[in-house]
Amino acid sequence: PITEYINKTRIEKAKEYLINPGTLAYEVAGLVGYNDPTYFSSIFKKYTGLSPTEFKHQYRYKRN
Repeated sequence: PITEYINKTRIEKAKEYLINPGTLAYEVAGLVGYNDPTYFSSIFKKYTGLSPTEFKHQYRYKRN
């Protein structure tokens, strides 16, 4: 369905924002079109298996 495509696209864009150390998860939620950061976190976890914060930490440690 179109909703799934939109969510996947938003989550991929969110990943790009989250790898920037200066961005916060709730800010990223708004940047990719989610008004509710809690809902964004649940959708993010559904598609990635990680919360936005976990993703951010995992990326930081992989990079170092």
